[in-house]
Amino acid sequence: EGAIGGGICTIGAALFIAPYLEGLTIYNNIIIACIVVFFGIYGDLLESMFKRSIEIKDSGSIMPGHGGVLDRFDAVVFVIPAIFVYLEFVY
Repeated sequence: EGAIGGGICTIGAALFIAPYLEGLTIYNNIIIACIVVFFGIYGDLLESMFKRSIEIKDSGSIMPGHGGVLDRFDAVVFVIPAIFVYLEFVY
């Protein structure tokens, strides 16, 4: 339910901020929101798989108990390149 709720909130936020973004249509914002949802989940699962394969709980010691710094940015690692490819393809 967290993934579904997060996906709905992400698409809702994209619809809310669409009128304030120049150069992007509402359609483009919805596509980008879907990319964020899909690749964000994929990045999180892939990073968790890497951590489990080497049997560690935290990926660093800066933020103990929170999975480390990598857990804070695991989705961004895949989302930003995917959005870049989409925008390059569209424009």
